[in-house]
Amino acid sequence: MLFFFVVLLMTTSCNRDSKESFVSNFENFVTETETNFKEYTESDWINADYTFDEFTNEQYLNWKDTMSPSEKNKFNKLVGKYNALKIKKNIGDFKEDVKDIYNQSKSTFEELVNDSTLLK
Repeated sequence: MLFFFVVLLMTTSCNRDSKESFVSNFENFVTETETNFKEYTESDWINADYTFDEFTNEQYLNWKDTMSPSEKNKFNKLVGKYNALKIKKNIGDFKEDVKDIYNQSKSTFEELVNDSTLLK
């Protein structure tokens, strides 16, 4: 969580330095997210989304007109990677929810089947 604040501070201070710094900082942010996303808490995702919005809605607008096609392509790939990480996380959460429902249903069924008072 502290990482997000450091990245945000770094990126806002580097915002006016160069588009190369912007792209490099965004790449570092996405790489860090990719490395740790499976362990992120809800609070971590809120912070990551805030940082992502800073990059994509604030800083990108400052640099997009000066970016080469190659730089824009790299930026777009990083945006896609971040979005894919969010989807993976949501699928993982959904999968865990389905497992929980399955286990709860199984337990309920077993209790009903094993209850001999229902046979009377």
